[in-house]
Parts: sequence; structure tokens; C-alpha cells
Amino acid sequence: MGVDPRPLVGGPLRRGHTRLTDVDPFNPVAEMDLPDDLVPLLMTDPDGTRWGLFMHLIEASGFGHQRRTVIGAVEHGDGRVERMADIRPDLAFDPDNRRLLGRPGVGHPGGRLGALVPAGGPHRPPGSTSGPACTSAGKATTNGEWRGELHVDGERIDDCRLPEVARQLHQLRDTFVVVRDLDSGAVGHGNCQPMVTGAHPSLGLAADTSFW
Repeated sequence: MGVDPRPLVGGPLRRGHTRLTDVDPFNPVAEMDLPDDLVPLLMTDPDGTRWGLFMHLIEASGFGHQRRTVIGAVEHGDGRVERMADIRPDLAFDPDNRRLLGRPGVGHPGGRLGALVPAGGPHRPPGSTSGPACTSAGKATTNGEWRGELHVDGERIDDCRLPEVARQLHQLRDTFVVVRDLDSGAVGHGNCQPMVTGAHPSLGLAADTSFW
């Protein structure tokens, strides 16, 4: 037809649009605390045996309610799976941009302890922020939006560590980490996708520095 009949399909909701003038201005973010850690890993024992370790912990609280969800398992090469009953993370975060710094103390089955640290160290943690590429950075366009038969663009962000830039891109970030099982000596590599919003005095995180 030569003209896109669905110009708003896949686009972000915009308050200024005539169809969205009655959107509730209520913002739940200010009233919620949400530590969320997602960690898939490939572990290797000292004898070379490999196994998978998956941990996902969500602790949401707000409006007088609390919810804690634990999803985790050790996956052995022979098909056996050990489900996790609980995960007790002891991690550290940068108070300005809330990036993962790592720290010994991630519990998994049998009460064992693991040390989780960014592969490049706490000051230069390698990773990829999910905000760019029209994913969640509040741009005028969004990932998956119809923009013609072929549309190619990109963006360069010099330093995602700056607090003001981190708030534009949001917290969600894939961080390459190294994990050591302090009991068996196994070493693993994988991705840690943490997010921690709200006030957490034990972590040195204040409410006025919180963002999503």
C-alpha cells in the first residue's frame, strides 16, 4: 500500500497522546522495594566435571505486602536435578549507580557458600546494559516497533557508570561473573542480572538514590 496502516503498533505508551489522557498518574515505583537476582552458571569441579547452577531470587515488598520467590537448582550431567530450598545472597552494590560489586556469600543447597565477583573486578565489571537499543531507556521508539521494511540505527554511550546515565538506562544489566564454591572448590562462569530498588541500609543503599 505504500503507507504503514499501523504507525503506533509496538510503540511506547505516551501520556501526551490523545488516547492516553486518562492514564492514572499513580506511580508504584516509589512505594516498592525489589531485590531481584538472576544467575545462570556453568560450574566445573576440580576434577573437570561440569554441572549447571541456576539461581533466581525475588523479594518484593510494598503497600503492606511482602513476597519472596526462590527458583534454583543444581543440574548434573547425568540428568539429576537438586532443587534449592532457599537462597541467601550477601552481595554489595555501588550506592551511586547500583551496579553489582560482588562479595563472598551466596548460599545454595546443603548450606554451602559461594563467592560471586564480577570477572573484571568490582571497579571494572564487564557487562551489557539492557537500556540502549530501544529496550527500556525511555526513548521515543522501542524495540519491535514497525519502522519500515529496513531501518538501521545505533547509539554510543561513552560511560554507563555515571549515575545520571544509569538512571536513563535503568538498572537491568547483564554482568559477567565468576563464582567459586567455597566447599567443593568448583569454579563457574556465567551471567548475573541483579536489580535492587528501594532503601537497604544493610547494603548502604538509601531510598533517595533508588531507581529502576
